Amino acid sequence: MAKFFKEKLQQNIYIPINNHLRADVRSTEEVVEVVQSTEEGQISKTKVEVSAISEQTCILIPSYAYRIKNEKGEEEWKVYVRGWAYNSNSQSRKQKLLIGVARRVAGVNNDETKSKILEDRFGMFLAKNLRNQQYDVHIEGLDLGDNGFSQNYPQHHNSHTPSTHITSDTGHFSGTIRIPAKTIDQWIANANENNNKPVRWLKLSAVPEGGTDADRSYGFANLIDTYGISIISDIDDTIKHTGVNSGPRVALSSTFLYDQKEVSGMAEVYKEWYDQGASIHYVSNSPWQLFPMLEQFFNTKEFPRGSAHLKLYNDLKSIMEEPGYTKRQYIKQIFMDFPHRKFILIGDSGEIDMEIYSDIATEFPDQILYIFIRDVSTERLKARPPPPKRTRSFPLFTSPRPTLLQLPSKIPKSMPTVIDTNSVEDNSVVNNSFVDHSGNGMLSPLEYDDSTLTPTTPTTPQSPPTPLTPTTPGIDPLQEFQERVNKCRQKVLGGTFELFTDSQVLKVLKENDVIKEEFLKLKKRLKSQK
Repeated sequence: MAKFFKEKLQQNIYIPINNHLRADVRSTEEVVEVVQSTEEGQISKTKVEVSAISEQTCILIPSYAYRIKNEKGEEEWKVYVRGWAYNSNSQSRKQKLLIGVARRVAGVNNDETKSKILEDRFGMFLAKNLRNQQYDVHIEGLDLGDNGFSQNYPQHHNSHTPSTHITSDTGHFSGTIRIPAKTIDQWIANANENNNKPVRWLKLSAVPEGGTDADRSYGFANLIDTYGISIISDIDDTIKHTGVNSGPRVALSSTFLYDQKEVSGMAEVYKEWYDQGASIHYVSNSPWQLFPMLEQFFNTKEFPRGSAHLKLYNDLKSIMEEPGYTKRQYIKQIFMDFPHRKFILIGDSGEIDMEIYSDIATEFPDQILYIFIRDVSTERLKARPPPPKRTRSFPLFTSPRPTLLQLPSKIPKSMPTVIDTNSVEDNSVVNNSFVDHSGNGMLSPLEYDDSTLTPTTPTTPQSPPTPLTPTTPGIDPLQEFQERVNKCRQKVLGGTFELFTDSQVLKVLKENDVIKEEFLKLKKRLKSQK
């Protein structure tokens, strides 16, 4: 299986299988009956346990560490550990059904090449979580490579460093490891003798219970100091073109069928900030199953290394929770872990990044350095037709008493027009049509003509007429978006909230005077610490 994955990587079809993301061959016990002859020539049957090979994998998610003081007042580093244990050696009927649904949503019919690419890339969603798997997680030492999300591995496992024992209750597991700050300081002092760059990363490893070093998976954690600058960045439609706002088919196709495209200039900006000492947290509402593909994106497009915070979709509760809830919780935790750091928050206008970030700004106003929002809405809304002009549902009456209304004798008999939602940019109003949110397409509204409605006084019993509900005129979507922006901007103190377009990336982000001044302060602080 590992060989198959590597072949797919060479074909640029499957996700990268780095050393920390690897197919670990683990044995499971199986009882078989062995027939053999004894020295006396008799036949004996013995039940023995043999190893049956199964494909199992463990991923350690990039995390971070921060300084704390223990009960004795001694300084320590608290290291977050997060991982995912899963089995990917088979496809059940349910898994094949999911592939069929994904193929249909993505619009892949008889195209064998695209179908195969979709199946390969969608494979992480078909993996089975390994529940109740025991793992020993170790701090191996410093990671001196700092080469993006790529890994450099120790020749031998360091069994004398701090560790923790974690159980993957749902397949996903998390925990913490504490290590004395003086130990880290000594490691860094030794490393600085032969290393010119600041040491910023710890290397972690995880091995399943009863496993060997051959079964060990690797990951890393960012050593983030008490003071400094941190970047919290969304992923989809912020640094990577996804097209979430264009509907599920566009988003699914861009994720699973085509090359992942970066937003021009973002990697350059992030790299410059990172080289000046900033730490980065990639926080997204995307599912964890996309992490290997995102890791490939970060490496290929040369985004700097950072911790990753995606969403777990383990049960119905996680699916039905308030939009953005998990993202808010991740960001709040980061702010609470680093109360003395300044933060740059970067997102896009397609979903609710503005609302999440502005709410965070009201809760942690002194820590907000700047909020940048990539504007993916204005041009799209400008190109969209104006909202439909609605006719009055009730005519004006001169009679002192309202009377019953008779429905028009002629109502269009044609079926609502079905329009492909994926051929348009917006899924709410197109060509004066309303969306059928069931997912079956776009439905044209029925046109009622006020002139056919005449007041009558019924003389014989009849079925009550169907009322036509009065409605308010449609709101201009562009105006509504601008009001949304203004509402969020008002929550952020000091006017440190700004929208930018793709053509403004380098100018707005790199040349921002507030950020440049803060990085100068950071540079002086780091220089004084040497």
